Amino acid sequence: MSGGRERIARGGWEEASGGLPLRSPALARRRRSTHARSSITAVLPFAARWVSALLLSLIIGCIGAPARLQAGTGSHQEGLSSTFSMGFDSFSEKYSIEEADTLDYSNEFHSAVGLAYVRAWDVSSPAPEATPERAWKGDVGFEDDIRLGVSDVLTVSEAAVRNRWNVDFELATGQDDRLSLANELTTKRFDPSDELNLSSDYVQELARFLYRARLSDVLAVSLRDRFELVDFSQQDAYEVDYRLNEAGAGLSIEPGLDGSVDFAYGLSHRVVPDSSAIDYREHGFRVGGWRAFGFRTNLEFKGEVERRRYRDELTRPGYFTFIGDGHLAVRATDRLELRLRQELETWDYDAPSQVYYDRFLHGTGVEARVNITPELELGLEPRYTFLRGSDESIEDYGERSVVLAGDWIRLDRLWLTASIEYGRRDYASQVTDASIFSDYTFVRTNLFSAVELSRRTVWNLYLSHEPERHINQDDDTTTALFSTDLTVRF
Repeated sequence: MSGGRERIARGGWEEASGGLPLRSPALARRRRSTHARSSITAVLPFAARWVSALLLSLIIGCIGAPARLQAGTGSHQEGLSSTFSMGFDSFSEKYSIEEADTLDYSNEFHSAVGLAYVRAWDVSSPAPEATPERAWKGDVGFEDDIRLGVSDVLTVSEAAVRNRWNVDFELATGQDDRLSLANELTTKRFDPSDELNLSSDYVQELARFLYRARLSDVLAVSLRDRFELVDFSQQDAYEVDYRLNEAGAGLSIEPGLDGSVDFAYGLSHRVVPDSSAIDYREHGFRVGGWRAFGFRTNLEFKGEVERRRYRDELTRPGYFTFIGDGHLAVRATDRLELRLRQELETWDYDAPSQVYYDRFLHGTGVEARVNITPELELGLEPRYTFLRGSDESIEDYGERSVVLAGDWIRLDRLWLTASIEYGRRDYASQVTDASIFSDYTFVRTNLFSAVELSRRTVWNLYLSHEPERHINQDDDTTTALFSTDLTVRF
């Protein structure tokens, strides 16, 4: 449904990015506009330095492996491995400005090389008491697993060079206790000769911690922390250095084989040294779970409440938000399954305005899913979504659509999922020549496929095409995205 689209449109570009800040749509289109010219010469010195660092770090990571490693007893693929991939990305957006058609496009080739080294140690321990509940949860391991991984991926494109270095450590015991530590360092440098590029070079540090402990067959607790730091070479209104820390705790209740429920709390704090007005503190409460009613009915649900407050409420108001969804699946026959979907989203600002206004979004759909063969499923789903806002809102609408979707999965070679959605969005406000929004019909097409050409070669493809036809023809837009890559593992 359209919840994610609304969060981006109404929640602000920075809030929706989930990482690096995003620019406004107009500036983003300018950044995507590139010419079909090679910038390899400009980035070769940078790439050479990172290749040297990559090789040195992997040599260091391979030193000191204990002799007590029991080869072949673990489930990890150990040793040194490498990957090479080549891909092509294309984005285009067609729209009108003052009665003239405008086409923004970006066509970019990229290639990447990656090296990874993994060592695993299996430390024997007594097996826990075998019970059906533990077997279902995968909690009958006969050994403790220790895993250390080091990897580096260097990506070169016509616009930039990016290097991503990752180290992770994991300790898992037969009692389902788990300790995980991970660190990721990303450096990206853009082509300095590209006059259309508006982004600056940056370094991003990301560290994660997770500890999960099983208290009993029914209860498990977890602690987590995530730290992120971004440093831009040149800052502006859209790209600012920041530090973000997210800490949390969770409780899982698993009473049996027919369901579970998870509770979590998180505290986030972001610091922006050069723009302290947009520092924020956020509390988040999450709940989710599933329940099976016999062999034919299954219920899944999740919900999240967030409270965010900025340092300067005049610059950006604080808010409460709730985002939740639920799925009820009923198997009517051996081949037919009915699925009821519900989506709910609310935003409540401390100081509403025309930019940040209170709103309520609700979406629902009923899908009939048919198993044509064991490998092929087809589904047909009517959907209805509506948005209602406060007095400051000018974007209230109702949207009706129907979706035809299919999945073709062959576990040994192929995964293909596709959907096409036809619908219409009608706005509550009267459309005039000065209106920002106008009613329109749309066709949303999405396709993703992953094909294993051989044991070492995988081909991925993603395609998205979305034309909008408005009653005010000057508002017509067409957005298209095409991405493909071929990856070889050695």
